[in-house]
Parts: sequence; structure tokens; C-alpha cells
Amino acid sequence: MPHQEPRIPAWIHFGTGLILVSVGAVISSYAHHTSVGRHMEMVNLDAWLRAGKTVVDQHIMVVQITDADYASKTFNRACPLPVAGVSKLIRAVALSGPKVIVVDLDTLHWTNDQRAAVLAEVDGARRKLGLAQAVQVAWAIGGAQGASGAEGDSGSLVLEKIDDPGYCFGVPAEIPDEYGVVRGYLPYVPRDRVPIPSLAIVASRLFEGKGCTGDVQPPVGDQLPPADLIDYSGGPERFLHLTAGTVLGTADTYPWQNSNPIQSKIAVIGGSFQEARDRYVTPHGYLNGLDILAHAVVSASLGGVPEPSRNKLLLSDVLVGMFLVTGSYFLHKYWFLAVSFVAIPFVALAASFLIFSSTGYFISYVPVVAAVFLHHLIEHAEEHWRMRRELHELRSKALPPPG
Repeated sequence: MPHQEPRIPAWIHFGTGLILVSVGAVISSYAHHTSVGRHMEMVNLDAWLRAGKTVVDQHIMVVQITDADYASKTFNRACPLPVAGVSKLIRAVALSGPKVIVVDLDTLHWTNDQRAAVLAEVDGARRKLGLAQAVQVAWAIGGAQGASGAEGDSGSLVLEKIDDPGYCFGVPAEIPDEYGVVRGYLPYVPRDRVPIPSLAIVASRLFEGKGCTGDVQPPVGDQLPPADLIDYSGGPERFLHLTAGTVLGTADTYPWQNSNPIQSKIAVIGGSFQEARDRYVTPHGYLNGLDILAHAVVSASLGGVPEPSRNKLLLSDVLVGMFLVTGSYFLHKYWFLAVSFVAIPFVALAASFLIFSSTGYFISYVPVVAAVFLHHLIEHAEEHWRMRRELHELRSKALPPPG
């Protein structure tokens, strides 16, 4: 049977396709800044983050205070954690030879003398190991209280008073969006019109040798900046975890000091014990706050999850849409309408996944997919109407005139 060409002329097919795809691209660009559209994009991104291959990070080590550690004599189930216990743990981590120590614990009640004493012990550990470079220590200060990543929601923040700005502080400002999912972190938090950088950015800068303070834009009033997305690829398995008890029990031994998994890395110290109440919903399910911080540090060092500009988003949507429209022109069969329910979304999602996995850019093509499918429906409805009209004309010619 000879190949049957599409009944609709090519210029009409591609002309209407371009119009509908362009409209879909504009809607996609607009939806990118709306709550519903952004939520659909984030669900798409969550799927890609969960689908990514788990590669153990070589620059971050998580040291967690577990339930067993919390019940030990070192911490004695105290709330807040005792200064002596935390100081002992920081010293033990310092004896492991890290490049940066991030203290993601409540030290609100600490005095400057207590911090200074800990830093003196850290420096003493550095000298004992014979390290030429000083071990940098970043302290968590305050946190996001009632803040949200929703657009236009500035939230509120309670920050600890900084008596001595000479210490390196950062805000663990990983905040939930309006759906209660922690997908991003604030790059800085305004305090008296002075930007206090996030703990993730502070840790990243210290590891890169750039110093504690970052080059952030001065905030306007007390308005919070937009949240940067966190790359959750790999989930909690992305980082190696050590318990506080393991580090405390081995830090003073020569074999451990000679070779251990913390050496030359960022050591994130935090609590995973139940009383800490520091677990949050993420794209990878419930994660401890210190695991979220570790992912945020990686994201900060890599510049976060990049998203294209408005012009690049429009161009990408149009190109993918016209690719699908071109495919439908050469597969112009009635059965293709049913197949397109699966084929078109699959191609669009595959394109989104390939772009994300190869370049790190995230683009969602949901509105363009809807535009292409609408184009299919219109064309098939037009053909159905045309064929019915031609059939009616053929029947009229075949039947003898009445009387």
C-alpha cells in the first residue's frame, strides 16, 4: 500500500505548531514565576535528583551525634549540649586533620572565652599533627524561624547576638518552601542591613581558601533573598558518616592521626539524635539537618542547581516543541494520537533529564508538551471534520436524485 501523505499542508502544520508552541513557551516562562508552575517544576526536579547515580563525595565528612552518643557520659542527654562535651568532640575532629570544621550545633549559650578556648585546642591539634595550614572553624548562628522559600514570603529570622565578629559565623538557613519541603537555602540573611552569609557558603569559602565573608550584595531592609536550590543527588548516601563516639575513641591514637577519612576534608558536626528534632522533608524523604547542610555546602561550592535565563528558557522550549511537531508531521497517523499520550511526554522528560544530567541545568517542558498535544488534537479534529465532509459529498454524488 503506498505511503499516504498528511492531508494537512506542511505550512499549516508547522505554522499552527509554531504558534501553539510559542504560546506554550510564553506560558512556561510565566509559570516559572508562579506558585503552581514552580511546584510542578520542582516535582520534576525532585525526580531527577532521586534518579541520579550516587557518587560518594570526596570533600565532606559528616560527624553525627547519635542517640547512643547523646546518652553517653560525654553529653549526658543534656539540652543544650554541654560545652565540655562539644569542645571535646571538636578537638577530636581537629586531631583528625580536617581542613574545615563546621559546627552545626546550638552554641547560643557559649561565651567568647569558651569559643576561644576551643579554637586554642584546635590550633594545638594542628601543631601536634605538624600541619602548616590552620584548621578553619565555622559556627552556626541562629536559624530560619518561620521563614519560607515561597516567592514573596520574607518570613522572619532570629539570629544570635554576635559579641565578637572576629569569629566565623554562618546561618544554617535551609528553609522549607510553601509545601513544607526543604529544597533550598538562603545565601545570606540580613541583620541590621548587614548580610550574614549562610553556613553552607561560609564552609565552601573556607575550604577554597577565600576567607569567611563572602561577596554578597547588601540587602535592602530586612527582606530575605531568593533561596538557592540544593542539589540532593545521591541522598544521605552521598556522604560518609562517622559517629561522635567513633571519633572520640580513636582521635588520640597514632594510626587514626596518620590516616583517617576526615583528613583534608570539611567535617560537618551535628546531631542526629531524636531529641534534636532536626529532621525535615526533602526530595529524598526525611533527612537530618546536618545531611541537608552537607548537600547545601556541595551546592554552594558548585554554584547551586543552575537554571536558564528567561531567553534561554523560551528558546529551549520552542526548539523542543518544534522537534515534537516535526516528528508528528512524519508520523501523521490516527494511531499516533493515542501513542502521543506516552511518546510526547516521554521525549520531553527525556530531553529534560539529558540536559540536567549532562550540563546540570534544569528545564521543565510541561507547558510545551501540553501545547504540542493540543496541536495534535486540533489537527486530528480538523481531519476528522474534513473526512466527514468529503464522505458526505461522495454519498451525495453516488445516490440518485429523488423523484
